[in-house]
Amino acid sequence: VDVSDPHSPSELGLYASSPELVEVVGGIAYLAIEDFSLPSPYALELLDVSDPSNITLLDRYESEFSIRTIDVVGQAVLLGTSDLSFFTGSELVALDVSVPTDVQVLSETFIPDLVIDDADVENGVAYLIGFDGLHRYDISDPAAPADLGALSEFAGEAIEVSDDLAYVDVFSDIVVLDLSNPLSPEELGRYAYDGDPGGLQVDNSNPAQTRLYVFDPQGSFTFRVGFDVLDVTDPASIQRLEFYGNLDQVRDGVVAGGNVYVADADSGLRLLSLESASVTDVTIINDDSATLAVSDVTVNENDGTASVTVTLDNEVQDGFAYDFTTGDGTAIEGSDYTFTSGTNSSGFAGEQQVIIIPILSDSLSE
Repeated sequence: VDVSDPHSPSELGLYASSPELVEVVGGIAYLAIEDFSLPSPYALELLDVSDPSNITLLDRYESEFSIRTIDVVGQAVLLGTSDLSFFTGSELVALDVSVPTDVQVLSETFIPDLVIDDADVENGVAYLIGFDGLHRYDISDPAAPADLGALSEFAGEAIEVSDDLAYVDVFSDIVVLDLSNPLSPEELGRYAYDGDPGGLQVDNSNPAQTRLYVFDPQGSFTFRVGFDVLDVTDPASIQRLEFYGNLDQVRDGVVAGGNVYVADADSGLRLLSLESASVTDVTIINDDSATLAVSDVTVNENDGTASVTVTLDNEVQDGFAYDFTTGDGTAIEGSDYTFTSGTNSSGFAGEQQVIIIPILSDSLSE
């Protein structure tokens, strides 16, 4: 699709296939295929898309497992594949694509128990994330990946790595990690996200502000379908800039040139601009107050009781309770009055309540 004019996109070519993922680098499209009508349903197809009106198949790699992630690193392609039938584990597959018409396998590394949800690569390290943790592999030599260990505390479903920082969906928390030392990542900040992220993309094209786009495909628990824009310039103080929810079923999203391109499974390709997104602090000052007033009372000791009136001047939302108790002044408990205490509830403006205190009479001059 030609999107040089985002207001009027036009189709340039079509290739009939069953892709689950697509990555395009240098005029070659890498498609993760799932077609159960074929003897080998899982495959990576390499397409020449340099002429969109004449897309041609260059080669095909058949995978044992479902292809969950595609990362192109120089002359190699890294695939994260997972066994979704018996959940025995996953494979990190490295392919030599220096000759696109003759794909060669460099390595196939089996990872038991892991189901890969997402992956990214930076500085010769592959980061694979799934429900059992964040796995790290040194792929400086794709023919011999080296296991750097797994971090179970960062188990999740999505990861995006940029400039030595990893943005990780840790089961609805967005966590920022410092990867300057891949062997010992350090958590820099965390944001409690109220959706179910399915994809992340960092936009650091603006030197003054780094944005993270969080694509929420299902909105599983909150029924939110759309994407958020987060300001992650300061990882210790992540702020939401905007949520766009006028979508049906988000499958993927790409941020480029100030626009957001969303693949919506129901309504098609959506082209959006969020250049106006900004954050503003709003301070709400609570200027409401309420006071209880207690009346002064003078009684004769032979009156039997003293009635004290308690008045609330302003309404209190949801009401409140207050305790009361008597205490000696010049009158003495037990000889001049009977000890009295209790709890009353109030809340309405102008509400009055009366507390009765028994008075004790005697014949002494005081």
